[in-house]
Amino acid sequence: GSLLLAKAGLLEGRKATTHWGALKILKKISPSTQVIKKNKYVFDKYYTSAGVATGIDMSLHIIERVLGKTVAQNTAKYVEYKY
Repeated sequence: GSLLLAKAGLLEGRKATTHWGALKILKKISPSTQVIKKNKYVFDKYYTSAGVATGIDMSLHIIERVLGKTVAQNTAKYVEYKY
């Protein structure tokens, strides 16, 4: 997802992350993007995550921000994911 956003020019001048194996590619596609290597997910207008499992963490974070911690915890429980 991050690489597609970068290719579309949507990450210019923004912070973002991606899978560790694609960090250099992200920077090559969008040199002005501040690539964050240590975070599971980053929000700077768009959410970006560091992979599939971290995408789940990011999604639960979004649910928590929008609908509250209880809904996020119940969602995690429903999909059998520790949150």
